[in-house]
Amino acid sequence: MTGCRVTGEINAVTTANYFQALEDTRIPIELSSGTMSLCAEPPIVDGQLEDACWREGHPNDIVNHFERPVRSKGGHTFVRMCYDDRAVYVSFDCRESKMDKLRTTATRRDADLWEDDCIELFIHRDRDAPNHFRQWMINAAGAIYDGDKATGEAWTSNVTAAAKQYDDRYVIELSIPWTDLGGALRAGEQVRANFVRNRTTDGNRYIWSWQYDGIVTFGDVSKMGTLVIAGE
Repeated sequence: MTGCRVTGEINAVTTANYFQALEDTRIPIELSSGTMSLCAEPPIVDGQLEDACWREGHPNDIVNHFERPVRSKGGHTFVRMCYDDRAVYVSFDCRESKMDKLRTTATRRDADLWEDDCIELFIHRDRDAPNHFRQWMINAAGAIYDGDKATGEAWTSNVTAAAKQYDDRYVIELSIPWTDLGGALRAGEQVRANFVRNRTTDGNRYIWSWQYDGIVTFGDVSKMGTLVIAGE
C-alpha cells in the first residue's frame, strides 16, 4: 500500500470551537432603548390608529430574532407607547401577508395565547424585585392573558384591550392603568420593557430587545430594553 504524506500543521479542534462559527452567525444586537412620550389626549382603545398620539408617535420596528436578527418582509411589526395621568397606552401594528392564515383559537382569559397570532408586553420598574415583571398577551381576536413573575396568571390586571383585523395587518391597542404598575411613572424614570409578536403564519417570533444566548430569554429583565419616560 502506498502511503501518503501530510504536510503542514494539524490542530486539535474542540466541539466548542467547531460550533462557535455557527453561533457567530447569530449576531447579537445591542439592547434596545426608546422614549415613552406624554400624550395630550389619550387614544380611544378600539384597534384603530387614527388618534393623534399614534400618528405623531415614533414607531419601534420589532426585529425577527427566531433564527438571527433579520427584518422579515412579511411580518413587520411597529410598536408605539405613550402615557398620561391615568394610564400607559400601547399600540401594535402587525403587518401580515397571510391574514387568512391567522390562528386565534384561544378565547378565554389567561389561555395559552402564545400559540396564537398574538403580541406580548413585559414591563419592569426599578421599584420592583430584581427579576419581577408584569406580562400581557393579546391575540389577534382580542383575547387577553395577564400575569406576573410572582403569581403567574393568578395576577389579574385592569387592562383594556382591543384588536382589529384589516386586509394586510391586525392592530392591537392596550390601556394599562397606573394601579397595575405600582403607581404613576415619573418624568426621567427608566422602565425595562420588551415587546413580542408571535406569528404562526411563518412560525417566527419578533422581539424588540433580545440577545441570543442559546435560550429564549425575552422574559429576562436583564435582557429587556429601556424606555425613558419623557416629560412635558
